[in-house]
Amino acid sequence: MIEGLHHLLTLRKAGLRPRSLVVSIECPYKRPKYINDFEDMELTVHESVAHDDFRAFKDMQITLYSGSWNQLSADVLEKLKGYAEEITVMCADYGSDIGYFWHRDHGVKDFGDKTWHTS
Repeated sequence: MIEGLHHLLTLRKAGLRPRSLVVSIECPYKRPKYINDFEDMELTVHESVAHDDFRAFKDMQITLYSGSWNQLSADVLEKLKGYAEEITVMCADYGSDIGYFWHRDHGVKDFGDKTWHTS
């Protein structure tokens, strides 16, 4: 289950999208209170995402954070890949190599190898 997904779905149905979106695995959820809280959204995953609707993530750039890499982290990543344009994966378990990028058209790239990215 993804806490905050309903808020993201509501925004997307209204034709809006947050400026940035972070999906955290097993972290505390901070419920948005004000309209500008939706500019930078953080969603939290605590349980299986088998029944969650990931269409709200379509064509978005997402940061996926997990303190430790586990099956839930892997499941979320695989489901996000079906919808997201780009995912920045960050995990404390990776040590000094903290993470990597995944892009729909370019696959997995290390942080230093993001030469395909254009601003």
